[in-house]
Amino acid sequence: GIERLWTMQSYNGGLSMWPYEHYTYNWGSIYAAHFLVEAKKKGYRIDENNFNALLNFVREKARDNDYSCASYALYVLALNGEKNISGFINNLFLKRDSLKPMDKYFLSLASLYTSNKEVSNQIFKAKYSVNVKSSISIGQDLHSSVKENALLLMALIEINPSDPLIPDLIEAIEKECKDGYWENTQNTAFAVMALGKVKHIFKGSNIKYNAVLLCDGEKIAEFTEKDTITIEKDKIKGGVLEVNMQGNGTLFYSWKAEGIPISDLPEKDSNLKIRRNFMDINGKPADMNNLKVGQLIIITLDIFSDKEVDNVVIVDMLPSGVEIENPKFSTRASEKINKQQENPYNYEFIPESSQFRDDRVILFGKIKNAKNS
Repeated sequence: GIERLWTMQSYNGGLSMWPYEHYTYNWGSIYAAHFLVEAKKKGYRIDENNFNALLNFVREKARDNDYSCASYALYVLALNGEKNISGFINNLFLKRDSLKPMDKYFLSLASLYTSNKEVSNQIFKAKYSVNVKSSISIGQDLHSSVKENALLLMALIEINPSDPLIPDLIEAIEKECKDGYWENTQNTAFAVMALGKVKHIFKGSNIKYNAVLLCDGEKIAEFTEKDTITIEKDKIKGGVLEVNMQGNGTLFYSWKAEGIPISDLPEKDSNLKIRRNFMDINGKPADMNNLKVGQLIIITLDIFSDKEVDNVVIVDMLPSGVEIENPKFSTRASEKINKQQENPYNYEFIPESSQFRDDRVILFGKIKNAKNS
């Protein structure tokens, strides 16, 4: 994974979204630097020349007019142990009225890690709260309620571990977890980092307790602080579950229920709409019930959106019995298609990257307004 990052590095030290691209993705570059700083602390070998070039790029972004990138860059530099960034922290703090909550939390953590606690104290003199409205953005700074709450939790644990908001933040973060995952890798990374810091609140505490799990008043399990238990479904026959605990400490529990719907799920569109068409070599609808061996089929995708959407991934699974002829290679399929008029399907969605696998095509790109093909 580390070596793959360097295939995305451009001339200015920043990273692109995809290998061997030439444009730089600012937020992604800072996120990658964050990952590498943490990896280096854990002893992973990092190419120093490439790493230093990336850090120089992050230092440039710390002075950027994009305050989201600037605050994140300062946080990453502070994690890297750089102490000469207090001036940048103070300068960005003067613009605090223009900062989003997430930017302020990054800035607060950066100030704490550089022993500049005054900025952090000033930030938290203002009102702060849990973001209870679940949200996620797939463009710009990839803002999400999970990441915002995780950063606030990390900051409060450093500033005031007894803050009464901390349990609410933990609950809000855990509520957005599905199957041990928070929607995407970046959300998951920040959630795990924040929840991992929670253990420091309980470090050194006198934890010793006995607990009983009841189902409708009937005991179905008994355990202590040393145990991790799992309850099978045959012991839970509906009704009310109750945990009785005696002793000192905090008991953590999770509840997970899963199954298969007994009825078919309805087909529906959500925000984006996509339709697939099978065409013959002449651009006419193909009869998919009467295919011949070696027959060439062109697949067109019509994508509809009422707004621009960044970082879209389209996975087109192929029907059984067909295989891909990669248009990047010179084959009889590409030769026949090239004989047609230029851009016969009026493409508007130009993938930034694509992958052609045995059973699917994966396209990455940006959706424009209205219909894309």
